[in-house]
Amino acid sequence: MGELLLKEPLLNGQSELAQLDKMFKLLGTPVDPPIGVQNDWPGYRQMKNVKSFQFQSHPNQLRKKFPATSFTGGVTLSESGFDLLCKLLKYDPNQRISAAEALEHPWFQEHPPPKPKELMPTYPTRKEGLARKGRKYKSPDPLKPTAA
Repeated sequence: MGELLLKEPLLNGQSELAQLDKMFKLLGTPVDPPIGVQNDWPGYRQMKNVKSFQFQSHPNQLRKKFPATSFTGGVTLSESGFDLLCKLLKYDPNQRISAAEALEHPWFQEHPPPKPKELMPTYPTRKEGLARKGRKYKSPDPLKPTAA
C-alpha cells in the first residue's frame, strides 16, 4: 500500500541488515515495553543474532513519510488510511491485519470512491488472439532518392 502511494519501494535494503535498518528507521526500533503494554515484536530480543548487531534506537517515522496534509503536492494519507497502513506494517504477524480484514477497513469507504468496474479500461489478451501486433519501423534509406 505504501509503495503504491509513493510509486517507489518503501523499504529497499540491499542486504538483510540494510533491510532491518531501513525498517527500524521508518517503523521504529523494537523495544521492550513497560509491563502491561503490548510488545511490537515479541521475542525480538531473544532472537539468535540480535545481540550480535547494534542497531540505533529510532522512533516511528511513518507519519512523516505519509503526512495527512502536504503543502508541496507530496503523498498524503488520511487518518483512516494511516491506520490501515500501520496495521499492515506490524512487526508481529499475530498483530498484523489479514488481507480479508484489510479489505473491510473503513479507508476503502472514504471519498473519492473507486470507479465502477464497468468504467475501468480493458485490454485484449494474447489468448483472445487480439494482441496488438508489434510495429516495426524501418529508417529510410539515405541513398534512395525520394519523390519531391
